[in-house]
Amino acid sequence: MEYSGTAEEGHRIAHKVALGWLGNERIVDPLWKNMLQNVAEFYCVEAEIHGYKHQFYDNDPAELCRKANDAGCSHVLIMKIGLFPQMLLDKFTEWFENYYNGEVFYGHVLDKGDLYYEIHPQCMLVDVRWFCSTLTEFAQRYRGRLTDFVQPQRSADNFHDHYTPKWIKQGEVIRTYEGTCWGWNIVEAGLQTETGIGIWPEKIRETYHYAYGEVADDYIPKKAEIIGRLQNKEQFFIANTEDFKLPDQIPDPDPEVRRIIFCTSGGLSAPFLSYIHCGKVTDNQKVVIMDRSGIALGISDYIFDNFNPNDTTYKKFMLDYFDNFGWMKKLIQGVHRLDAMNDYVNYHDAFKDYWECEWQVMPRDFEPIELFNFESVKRILVRHALKDAGRNKDKQYEIYINLSNVFHFYQSSVFFSVRERDQAKTEIEEYLREIHDKYDNVTVNVIGPGGVFRFNHYLPFSAEGQKIAEGIFPWIK
Repeated sequence: MEYSGTAEEGHRIAHKVALGWLGNERIVDPLWKNMLQNVAEFYCVEAEIHGYKHQFYDNDPAELCRKANDAGCSHVLIMKIGLFPQMLLDKFTEWFENYYNGEVFYGHVLDKGDLYYEIHPQCMLVDVRWFCSTLTEFAQRYRGRLTDFVQPQRSADNFHDHYTPKWIKQGEVIRTYEGTCWGWNIVEAGLQTETGIGIWPEKIRETYHYAYGEVADDYIPKKAEIIGRLQNKEQFFIANTEDFKLPDQIPDPDPEVRRIIFCTSGGLSAPFLSYIHCGKVTDNQKVVIMDRSGIALGISDYIFDNFNPNDTTYKKFMLDYFDNFGWMKKLIQGVHRLDAMNDYVNYHDAFKDYWECEWQVMPRDFEPIELFNFESVKRILVRHALKDAGRNKDKQYEIYINLSNVFHFYQSSVFFSVRERDQAKTEIEEYLREIHDKYDNVTVNVIGPGGVFRFNHYLPFSAEGQKIAEGIFPWIK
């Protein structure tokens, strides 16, 4: 019985839709620019995991359209450097398959009053066959030149302020404008097509946010807000965002082997891994829950002591908990997988029985840790496993280490490039090799995206995605 915490729906449309990363040369602050480029690296890898093989980078959106067209794609989803597409890749496929009606352009379209309409290029979907056969560029703005255009019809209401209509369509009245704004030709030509153009609906807009790193007036408060949010280590993943496959029956492994599981505190990782690897055996076994978030460790401890899946559902238990501590709701992550996890636990009878019996007596420790600090990881491994293994060389030990997605996580990716994250991972991996060579009575197993395997070739994220990032982004030397 398998629980899926990942969303890879992009595989269904990746042959149609390419991803285009639009450069942002107007970001002046070198630190801010580096951080936002790191974000693009992260989501480039994430996009490959979702199935997007065709990814390109350019400072010209027209060139991104041409590259997508040459690759045989019908559309390109363009994201400008500075975009945080946190849930966009998870939700875009459903929207594209069920709500998209073939409009030649979708994006942020702004009503600029006496100037003809503008496109904000933070996030755009373009029909590349239409673009390449009709247009050659995203036109620059001009001022001080009176020009007649058909005035678009627009919604009476706005997403915010007065210039963000929820829809526009071709009008009938000619109006003289005092100039134009960036991308005006896309709006004008698109409105003349049978499909027209679209403006992102709220359900898509809420899946991402934009840093506006190039806007001098808005740059400091935006930077402070985003960095503050990213530096907040106090959060809890209420549901797992990775896959688990629990046997239908509780495993019954060799009771003579001492097993120590090291895992992060997200969701139900600890009891899931304990069920899989320790099963009915609880004597001389241990689960070490480690995390940089004290809040996550505390909530996990509370769940393990108080939740009973035979009395209530996981979802109800967690919602009741956060109703009592309302201020903590803003710390919750992974809510989009809560229903899936709730159903998985609710229908797995063996796991519910395991929780009520073996899990309640399983020895558990909680350790605050910074996984990018190699010495911190080493100390915990020595304290909970290696020190004892060195003293009892006639006894067999199995160590299971689940580092989750710590080396492929958008918060850490802002501060560490894809190569730095790979280096931090490699340092831990090399230490695990040393353990293997030094201790004949210790077997080291790393639990990663591909399941359980020996420490060699542990991949904390997609190697193919990393190759794409290194191949398209010019700042990766």
